[in-house]
Parts: sequence; structure tokens; C-alpha cells
Amino acid sequence: MLLCLKLEKCFFYFVSIVFICYICDGIIRTFFLLMKINSNYKLREIAGETIVVNQGVAGTDMTRIISLNASARLLYEQLSGKEFTLEDAAKVLEDTYGIGHEQALADADKWVKSLRNCNVIE
Repeated sequence: MLLCLKLEKCFFYFVSIVFICYICDGIIRTFFLLMKINSNYKLREIAGETIVVNQGVAGTDMTRIISLNASARLLYEQLSGKEFTLEDAAKVLEDTYGIGHEQALADADKWVKSLRNCNVIE
């Protein structure tokens, strides 16, 4: 009985540590992970719209169009050609639009996730 209680307690501590490590890893990846815009993608202005096109890659799916609004274009232009973090992207938004840090982080996170889904951000 005593051994069983000790094992349960050890298992609880193990699960707790794994969970904390998982959460910390997510925070570290979100705020400190260096990202880069894939150099195969270029901005183009077509019919008044800013789109991202994949250049120089054979077999590219040309049926998908990635259109950027003004703030997404700003982030793309400011961060293209260099490594950046989510914090860097948020800082661009804060400095340009004068929004709060939390809102800038949320907006930058949405931008990163959207472009990652399209393999534009590595």
C-alpha cells in the first residue's frame, strides 16, 4: 500500500514536470524562436492587391493566392531577408501603429501562423 502511494506520487510529479516543460517549450518557441521568410517568396503588386508569389520552384501550386493587407505587407517588408522573433514582429506593429504590446503580440502571432501554414515562414 505504501509503495503504491509512493509510485502514484512519483507519477504525479513526473506528469507535472513534463507538463511544465511542455508549457515552457511553447513559450520559448513563441518568443525566442528565430524565424525567416522563405527567400523563394516575393511580394508582387497586382491590380492594387499585394500578393506573395513563389518564384523559382518547379511544381508550385499556382491556384493558391496569398494576399496581404497593409499591416501584413509592412511586416513582410520589414522582416524579409533577416531572422526575427515574434517579439520583433510585435515591435514593428507597436512602433508603426502605436498599439499596445499584448495586441501587437496577438496580431504578430496571427501573421506568423498564417504565413507558416503557407510555408512562407521557415
